[in-house]
Amino acid sequence: MTKSLDKITEEQTTTIDYNDVLPPHTRLDIWEVYARLVLQFIDVAEYGHLVHGDKPDLRDEKLGLGVEVTQAIPTCKQESEVLYARLHNEKDKAGRSRIIERIEQVGGKVFNHVLFGPNGTDSFDLIIDAFKEKLGKLNAGGYEHFKHNHLFIRSNIYADGEMLDEGLASLVALNIQTLSFERVIISVPGHNYDFDLINCSYSDLPFVSADQYLIGEKARSIVIKAEIGYAAK
Repeated sequence: MTKSLDKITEEQTTTIDYNDVLPPHTRLDIWEVYARLVLQFIDVAEYGHLVHGDKPDLRDEKLGLGVEVTQAIPTCKQESEVLYARLHNEKDKAGRSRIIERIEQVGGKVFNHVLFGPNGTDSFDLIIDAFKEKLGKLNAGGYEHFKHNHLFIRSNIYADGEMLDEGLASLVALNIQTLSFERVIISVPGHNYDFDLINCSYSDLPFVSADQYLIGEKARSIVIKAEIGYAAK
């Protein structure tokens, strides 16, 4: 296991000057790219050869590993992300100002074309809801089955040791189905929570803001490169 960005699989990204918010729909989903990079940051041996797919979103055929990517965020965070996506198509200066003002009203901030915030909640309920939904789809035939099924959840919860202990117990209790998730990674500001549902344990891995920002910028660069490469065909 590694906590250094130096261990992330080397990837050629573009240096194209793209001084705007990304469009709302891109060939590569930025949050799936972000998830892949975070997973490589956490454990390059396990996740170093993931590629993008669909149902599940990330996969390593050689290892028999599938990773579904989802989110568990409150309504104010969802609204800020919808507004942020609208900035791409809003060229009117006054219109952009109104959108940015609303983002700030719900607790977010746009800095250097990147959205930050709003702050999170101290409840595990959204995580449990997201887990239930994806576990249900896994068992309903909504996803290709792999030998090893993992789940990545992007969130902004605040969690202490007691909440993580209770969250682990809830996930393990829910995971008793024909098909189950072996590992759940919950990525939040400042931390990556790595839940091993087979051995009923978890690790709290530090995720400092500098690393989180760098991974976000790298994900953005990969998405831009894919867009420009597709347009050039």
